[in-house]
Amino acid sequence: METTLLKRRSTRTFSGAALTQTELLQVLDFTYHPQHYMEQEFDPDPDFFDLTGVETFVVVSGIEGMEEGCYYYAPQSQELRQIRF
Repeated sequence: METTLLKRRSTRTFSGAALTQTELLQVLDFTYHPQHYMEQEFDPDPDFFDLTGVETFVVVSGIEGMEEGCYYYAPQSQELRQIRF
């Protein structure tokens, strides 16, 4: 098992291109709203999904359409609020 884990390599490649603000919000929306899982045939009611004690802060650098800084994600209103420039 140890040898397998050490030799494992990711097959994903990333272009390094900047995300757009819309793409970032889509990722956050999908993370906080499991009802959207049904559209992709995931479990619509996962038993491990309790985000009541989780707050998300995002450090933005190189996101198209957003000023660099620190943002708080408000899941109910589905928006990013800049808290530090």
